[in-house]
Amino acid sequence: MCGIAAVFETSTSSDGQRDIEATLLEMLGRISHRGAAERFGERFIFSNAAIGTNRLPIVEREENNQPFIDKISGHAIIFNGEIYNLDELRLILLSQGVEFLGCSDTELVLRAYIHWGRSCLNRFNGIFAFIIYSPEDNTVFAARDRLGVKPLYWAQVGSVLYFASELKALIGLTNKTQEILPGYYWEDGRQKAYYLISESIERKLDCKSAVAKCNELLHLSVKRQVNTDLPVGVVFSGGLDSAIILYLANLYHNNVTAYTVGVPGSSDVVFAQRLCNELGIKIVFCDVDRADLMQSIRTHIYVSEQFEPVDITDALTINAAFSRMKEDGIRIALSGDGSDELFAGYDFFQGVIDRRALQLHKVRNLYRTDLQRVDRMSMFNTVECRVPFLDKDLFDFIISLPMEFHVRDDFTKALLRDAFSLELPDYITRRPKMRMSEGSGIGGLIFDVLQSMNESLDNKPFPLEDDAVNNAALIFQEFGFGLPTSRYKIQGLDYHSGGWTTSKTADIDKNLISHPAIQG
Repeated sequence: MCGIAAVFETSTSSDGQRDIEATLLEMLGRISHRGAAERFGERFIFSNAAIGTNRLPIVEREENNQPFIDKISGHAIIFNGEIYNLDELRLILLSQGVEFLGCSDTELVLRAYIHWGRSCLNRFNGIFAFIIYSPEDNTVFAARDRLGVKPLYWAQVGSVLYFASELKALIGLTNKTQEILPGYYWEDGRQKAYYLISESIERKLDCKSAVAKCNELLHLSVKRQVNTDLPVGVVFSGGLDSAIILYLANLYHNNVTAYTVGVPGSSDVVFAQRLCNELGIKIVFCDVDRADLMQSIRTHIYVSEQFEPVDITDALTINAAFSRMKEDGIRIALSGDGSDELFAGYDFFQGVIDRRALQLHKVRNLYRTDLQRVDRMSMFNTVECRVPFLDKDLFDFIISLPMEFHVRDDFTKALLRDAFSLELPDYITRRPKMRMSEGSGIGGLIFDVLQSMNESLDNKPFPLEDDAVNNAALIFQEFGFGLPTSRYKIQGLDYHSGGWTTSKTADIDKNLISHPAIQG
């Protein structure tokens, strides 16, 4: 994992080598947190281009320098991400006569692109954003993973192209930035889709078979994503999703630690402590720093590059876990993000008429909400966070299933609960969805502070919305970020009034804690 940035002079008559290198270093400086300090500014300067990274070494840590340049074709690549089927693809390429210098993801992606062209994108099972430059004809190819786990932005000012992992790297260069969309590649100034989420439903499979397949694919997903000799941290809320990830990570890796955010006695702390005690897993508790919440909120708006109060609250909450991981020397983390959207975990799925439309809305929106928050907050702490629920094989299977598999009786996420009912205790598989901020005991604290901030609201960015989102949006703009024309989240589909789940959820949680017979 790393932060990547690039500057390209598309007019070959320009001689701006000194300027573009300085610009590149300035861009990388704004996202220095995305790599190890000793790996800052790894770069290569061409006559019309400057490309570089701040690298967080994970695979082939000593030899995997970037940019990687193919000596025969001259193609150069900067890469951010992980390819989980690296070994399989490497064997295929070797069998077809492709030669390798090492075993890194970065080299594999470049070799795959040179050998297969843009069709290589459909072969990758992983999370990635990368840029390939051909100095021979001064052309650029860039791409992003299917669901947008890893970010990539671009802008053009005159004849100069800019690319970067975060918006803040482009501040001051232009106020007209664009995001490369999930499942898209960029070529010749245009974005084109190589993957679109399928809307078709597979109705030949019965629910029992789907449950068994889901269990199998989740085992494979986590096993692939903990294939490392480094220690692994798991963001663990004590809920179903993160409990599954923690249980499987501990099954396939010998050095796993759970990190739980919450105040003593809060629901998340109680559930997390009990499961870790039963499984014999080390657990670390951490909490949100309340010393100067107003300043902390401003910082997290800048870091997360978000203005939605719900996202800011979650960013503050999860940052406590990633910050502690950084202190403990953890470089690789897993989280349960994506599960509620894919498996219909939110209470909205119980009341909505068209559950399929809601599911598609949520998974298509992940890249600029939950996944953006996880990427920014983990990388701000120089931690690589992986999301096993969005594994390519698992996602394609689950998104094809009928919604009645997911929502049954009084339970959302029914299929996922059934898939692990024999491996996890009832008090976990029956626990209802609760936002991390609510379960940790933080509740509406951040929302209340945002609501009461003394920002100037004479010119509200969103006139029909409450003060909390308008205050956050104004701070967002102060940092130089451009607001979209409309909000990404919709009340009734993405959040309740005030941004929190219903009190019914908290009542069910209390019953699960207080009745040993229900806990199993």
